[in-house]
Amino acid sequence: MDSIACHERARAFKVFKNAKNRETFITSAAEDEESAVMWRRSEMAELPT
Repeated sequence: MDSIACHERARAFKVFKNAKNRETFITSAAEDEESAVMWRRSEMAELPT
């Protein structure tokens, strides 16, 4: 996915530790990549720093 910036990938790994999050992202990205990326970013925003 070109829409995922390099600096975002490390934080995204934390989101994807959860199997449900991985499944949601993969399923959504197959249908609508832009919305899946927006969802992932909202999940990342909720992570503690």
